[in-house]
Amino acid sequence: MIYKNPIHRNFQTMPRRFDGLCLHGAGYFPCKSERVDRAAPTFNYSILLSGRGTYASDGQQFSVEAPCVLTQFPGVRATYGPLPGTTWEEFYLSLPPEKLAGMQAKRLIGENRHRWPIQNLPAVTRAIRALLPLLETPDQRPGKADRIDARAEQIIMETLLPGEENLDPGAEAVTALAQAMATSPERNYNVREIAADFGVSFSTFRRRWSELFDVPPGQYLQNLRIAEACRLMTETDLPIIGIAQRVGIEDPAYFSRLFKQRIGTSPSEYRHTPDSSR
Repeated sequence: MIYKNPIHRNFQTMPRRFDGLCLHGAGYFPCKSERVDRAAPTFNYSILLSGRGTYASDGQQFSVEAPCVLTQFPGVRATYGPLPGTTWEEFYLSLPPEKLAGMQAKRLIGENRHRWPIQNLPAVTRAIRALLPLLETPDQRPGKADRIDARAEQIIMETLLPGEENLDPGAEAVTALAQAMATSPERNYNVREIAADFGVSFSTFRRRWSELFDVPPGQYLQNLRIAEACRLMTETDLPIIGIAQRVGIEDPAYFSRLFKQRIGTSPSEYRHTPDSSR
């Protein structure tokens, strides 16, 4: 399993700046046992990461074996789910029906439009891992829905791409972690799990990280969090305790100590110091 808990989120009311996927919803089932038998009003992708089952829709019936993608078209009854007495691991995306033509124009639906195998499972798994933290908290921050739409489109694209070849998995793992930290510094990251996702040992990951960065991953993340805290203190009126929580540090006292260690002044002093003297 790529995540321990089920997640289900609806995004219809979230503000957007760009005309992306405009997702209605997304979610994750680590161990789905129930079968679906209905006509959905949305266009859906069900990305199966593990397990086996069956699918029937639009005159087609076939066996299902992960990793693969199943689609459900708006207004068309579909019956699908894991084999009796078993479960499967599923990540799903729900799009408004008016987006179907655009997805077809972008070729983001397989040649067999109801099902296609995933040849690029490591990349798909990493893309889903990058999106899941954004689904954990149902806030309405500007830009969040746009980022979710963009990451969801990347997931769909990865399901249609061939397997990766001739890549240095250690360097790729390091780059992926650094990019994830820069995008979401408020998250906590399990370096061992990320290394395992890329099929590299922890010692290999540490060696490749030290070749590319001067500080270890934990300090790299702390630096990003403090940089984001500085931005929030100058660009927003959020209280300092709220800023600490926003960047992923729950203990205000620890945040103040870390901030002064990195910046040389306390958070409150930094906020009230004119820009020209910083």
